[in-house]
Amino acid sequence: MIDETPEDKDKFQKFFEEARPTWQNDNFGIRGNNTQTNREQAPVSWPPVTVVAQPSLAAPTDIEPPARPVPSTGEGGNTVFFSFLLEQFIDPINADNPKVLIRDGEVNGETPPGMGTDEYTLDVYDGAFINLIVTYDTSTLAVTSLTFAVEANVAAPTLGTFRIEIGRTYVDFGVGGHISSFTPVNTQCGDINFQLIYGANNGQPALIPVSVYSGWVSAI
Repeated sequence: MIDETPEDKDKFQKFFEEARPTWQNDNFGIRGNNTQTNREQAPVSWPPVTVVAQPSLAAPTDIEPPARPVPSTGEGGNTVFFSFLLEQFIDPINADNPKVLIRDGEVNGETPPGMGTDEYTLDVYDGAFINLIVTYDTSTLAVTSLTFAVEANVAAPTLGTFRIEIGRTYVDFGVGGHISSFTPVNTQCGDINFQLIYGANNGQPALIPVSVYSGWVSAI
């Protein structure tokens, strides 16, 4: 409440400009309930605190991550492997002599002669067909030989002999007769399983080789 109101306008304005709440002048602080807080506020003090920096831990240097197996890329850069995979083989005597490496595989559960160490190689050329030549006894139907050959095509089967195409090779030569590109392409991926059965071909009795895969058969 104002005990005395100045009549002069300027004094009246100055009176309000200089006005201050009681708690700013009596050193009792802000109070909500005067009966409990109408006293000088006790100073607030905090206990001393000592801050100790924790030592930084260096990363261990004697722990090595487990080695991750890296697929061998071989001579031709492949990272996916399967039976009878074709890859470029670099001839140590003549690097410009195109050769193909045929990875090991099985035919009817048996390893073909010459295989077993992933070192079966053949001389090839641009557009060559890599074929597996199978011969068999026409009376017993027993397989008599398995031979890999480089040929110009896949010849039609004859009585006692048929061929299974493994893949093809494409070779380019650059300046000086050096190999500029070598691309082997598999048409057979994985082991080979077949059986010989009697059937009909063009209405005539015939001996037919069929491939067997997961219970399905198809004529070779």
